[in-house]
Amino acid sequence: MKIISKTYLLIGILVAVALFNLFILYNTQVTTTNESYAIIRAGDLKAKVETIASLAASIAGGNENDRKTLDNEIRDFDNILNTLKNGGTIRGQAIPQLSSDISSEYEVVKKIGNYTKKKHRRFRLYRYTIQKQWQH
Repeated sequence: MKIISKTYLLIGILVAVALFNLFILYNTQVTTTNESYAIIRAGDLKAKVETIASLAASIAGGNENDRKTLDNEIRDFDNILNTLKNGGTIRGQAIPQLSSDISSEYEVVKKIGNYTKKKHRRFRLYRYTIQKQWQH
């Protein structure tokens, strides 16, 4: 009887360890999936930047109809960038909070984005001023 009790105890311990390993494996899989979503969304920012550049060139060429689309693209870029930093959901996919390992790279991207927005606003003001001068 003692050997049977010890066998059941050993099997119980093995089952408990297996369940714990399964729990760890599941959490690792979820974390890895969410991190891959963040990488994909960061890659989408490159496409957004190219769209913003083409819209800005179109506006510079005189196509004022693209201005609203440009403003929307810039707003989307900012939203995605903030979500990548703070965590959240993009297109129904959970994005984890930015790790401290790459926060310096985030700050570089943020500075470039702020510089670009500043230049966009200056260009808009400059263009508005020129248009007003031509009207008088």
